[in-house]
Amino acid sequence: SADETANAARRLFERLGREQPLVVIFDDVHWAEPAFLDLVDHVVEWSSQSPILVICTARPDLLDTRPGWGGGKVNASTVLLEPLDQEASEELIANVVGGSLEPALSKQILQSAEGNPLFVEEMVSMLVDDGALTEDGGVWRIADPDQVRVPTSLRVLLAARLDRLGSGERQVISRAAVVGKVFERQAVTALAPEELRNDVSQHLGTLSRRELIRPDTGSDDLFTFRHILIRDAAYDALPKRDRAELHERFAAWLEADLGSHVAEYEEILGYHLEQAFESWRDIGEQRADLSTRAATLLASAGVRATVKSDNRSALSLLGRARSLMNEDDPEIANLTFHLVKSHTWLGDLDMAKEEARLALESARRRGDRRAEAWAVLGDSYASMGEHTSTEHLRRLHDAAETMDEHGDLRGLVEVWDAISAFQNYVCLSRESIAGVHKAAAYARELGDERREIEALANALWRGLWGHVRPEELLRQAAELEPRIPEGGSDARLVDEVRAASLALLDRIPEALEMAELVAERSKQFAIMTQVVGCQVRSTVWVRGDLERGRAELEWSDGILKRMGEMGARSSTSAMLADVAHMIGDLDRAETAIATCREITVDDDFDALARANAVECKLLALRGDDRAIEVGRRAIEISEPTEYLLMRPRVLTLVAEAHALLGDAKGAADLYRRARAVADEKGDLWTIRRIDEALAQPD
Repeated sequence: SADETANAARRLFERLGREQPLVVIFDDVHWAEPAFLDLVDHVVEWSSQSPILVICTARPDLLDTRPGWGGGKVNASTVLLEPLDQEASEELIANVVGGSLEPALSKQILQSAEGNPLFVEEMVSMLVDDGALTEDGGVWRIADPDQVRVPTSLRVLLAARLDRLGSGERQVISRAAVVGKVFERQAVTALAPEELRNDVSQHLGTLSRRELIRPDTGSDDLFTFRHILIRDAAYDALPKRDRAELHERFAAWLEADLGSHVAEYEEILGYHLEQAFESWRDIGEQRADLSTRAATLLASAGVRATVKSDNRSALSLLGRARSLMNEDDPEIANLTFHLVKSHTWLGDLDMAKEEARLALESARRRGDRRAEAWAVLGDSYASMGEHTSTEHLRRLHDAAETMDEHGDLRGLVEVWDAISAFQNYVCLSRESIAGVHKAAAYARELGDERREIEALANALWRGLWGHVRPEELLRQAAELEPRIPEGGSDARLVDEVRAASLALLDRIPEALEMAELVAERSKQFAIMTQVVGCQVRSTVWVRGDLERGRAELEWSDGILKRMGEMGARSSTSAMLADVAHMIGDLDRAETAIATCREITVDDDFDALARANAVECKLLALRGDDRAIEVGRRAIEISEPTEYLLMRPRVLTLVAEAHALLGDAKGAADLYRRARAVADEKGDLWTIRRIDEALAQPD
């Protein structure tokens, strides 16, 4: 009988315990039959003659069938096991593989397992069984990170846990799974069947006790799944028709609940409508109304992400939106442009060019002039530096006319921003600032404040290189600052201009401190944002920390070289040549000049003037009279431009070359010309350096 069995087990344990202290472990007793639980209870209750420690591991599910388990016993206690921390998880991994995993792979597994030891062990064991890991000096590596996935055994295990729930708990957890890993009580109640709504709180309590979900510490109405795999198992158990209906219902409920704040939640609404559309499609029902609404919301969220410089999110959102649209949808042109722009800022120029090429071909095939204008705009971003800015400007002005004819305000914002950028590349500072202010005006007409702020921040950048004095730049930055959303790329750009302005005003310690802060903050942004920012910060480093300037420019040059980018790299190479020569590394300076000459288009006046000026100085250092002609060429290139930040440097380098070649009068004349331009710009640091040079005896 059951009693006889329990007594026999107890006597066995007592006999073993008399020989030496005994530890008895029963694993996963939540699966145990009642008779077995009675046996364990009997052993703990009646054994007293031998030192015995009984350990039972169980999920909280056990308390649903045995709420009094361990209760009322003076010799029993319960310990709740929290998720493993990172150190313990890594130790578990090491025990499984007999070594350590490479950091990136370890991080990927730990993030997926979220401290659940079973999940850690199963995921690593599967990789070992599949032969996906290779050992290299005691460190295990994986060739294909996509092989890190959830083992079938875990899916089956989680599905079995959910199958043991009551009908009410299953319905509640499935509706929570539709909402997401984090969900609100009200949302689940809204999705629950009418007859179940009064019991939702009770069922959430049961699910929490079973440790399938947990309450959020900040709100009584907010819950989260204990693990994303639990959420996925609950979601996978839903038939697709139920998924479709629930996603659609949740989107409707959320939209009504948000009221005037809908725009802030476009990505979430778009996701649920997208899932509803795909679930209906999978069961053979086409819902064009859902795909159109989902695409509109996802596209808007994607464009919003590009404004915030969150380009990786933008690629995902915009790509999903485009997959929901027909080829002739008028919004595809705008959407594809932002895809091109995001690929460009992330440094994937090949993908950017391919997207632009396909968009251009499609627009021309359909005879859609507006879409063609958007495609030209995208191509200008992707192929910057491959054609002269003059050629880009011709195409962009044509695109602006087309946008204007179609009343496309968003297109006019983007095309005038691009026109302004290329005007800046040919050193037309005043025209460039006027162009970007046009973009800001169109954004204001649209009611798009974020895009207006971005345009005004770009105006500061244009003014820095051109005729705007540093004290005026600081005033404009202070005026714009209260409107800039915290943490965005616009704030970084404005602070870069601030740092450079302080350096021009000869406030070097302040400038260096701000440049350092901005350099650190820039690491969170897209790679092109970082490398372009190096050009501005270099105006600070050359005035106070040459080695740091060289290091940043070398890093930027290497990134741009790997990308195959030429537009930004041409100026970066010229600046690097100057810094290297100032440090005394003349070989590196010559290499950088050669790179600049190789990749620079004919109307990149800033890069060409700087490269010629540095070459002039290098020739003079070798006593080569050709320096005079090269210097004259540098001045001829720079003189007609409005780049007041560059022109004094060119004149100063050529003046130094004349001094080295013994032409003191020619050097003095060039220094005075440089001082006049620096005075017009308000570059006090350069003025001080020139005055020191002029004060030196012949």
